Amino acid sequence: MEQLQPMMYLQNREPTFGRPLRAASTTARLVVPTCLSSLMVLASPVHAACVLEGSRQICSGTTTTSRNLELSSRAAQPDLVVEADGSYLRTNSNTVFPNGYGLRLSVLPGHGRLEFTQQAGGRISGGDMGLHVSNTGSGDSALSLSGSVVGVRGWAAQVVGSRTTAAMRIAQPEGAIGGAAGGVAVTHSGRGNLDVVSGGRITSGTASALLLNSGSTTDNLRVQQSGGSVFHSDSPVADVLKTTHDG
Repeated sequence: MEQLQPMMYLQNREPTFGRPLRAASTTARLVVPTCLSSLMVLASPVHAACVLEGSRQICSGTTTTSRNLELSSRAAQPDLVVEADGSYLRTNSNTVFPNGYGLRLSVLPGHGRLEFTQQAGGRISGGDMGLHVSNTGSGDSALSLSGSVVGVRGWAAQVVGSRTTAAMRIAQPEGAIGGAAGGVAVTHSGRGNLDVVSGGRITSGTASALLLNSGSTTDNLRVQQSGGSVFHSDSPVADVLKTTHDG
């Protein structure tokens, strides 16, 4: 089944999408635990940990590190459900893309749905990208971002759904999302609707604050701003909101 490669970071340009070679090195990948144990990246003085509680990963704590934190679906747990509480503060300062993610979430081919909740007060920051989400399974993708997501040198967040996936919904009830290049880049090639609701602040430096692309099998692309602000600060040519719908 197809896999989509991570967005390539190009200075002062919109992101490009394609099909990968496998993006992350095996040395950078962390494995989701199979019992009630912590998935931790060594740091000092406090560790950010994701603890498996039933079918849900609960992430809390603080860390600053040069390594990625990656959570993936697996055969015994095909749905990836992750909640980052308000104390979850994670910074990745690595300078070499694609090793500069703050947090990376992946549902693998043949698996199910993806759900990520970031509570107010939490922060995810990456040297090149704060948050990367990829669903190549068969279920829905649902994200709720109420804290801050930061891309120090690149985009704040990228969300990708392959042709095999169902509907995608991204909600920002509050909080701030911003990147030195762009804000949020979304590509949904699957079935159902692509819905984006923003009530917080989304900013970009040199590219679009919101870049939304939907495929030919996507029913509708719908964007709603319930409050807050969406804008870019530097580029005279970049659109604040750029959408492409092939359906």
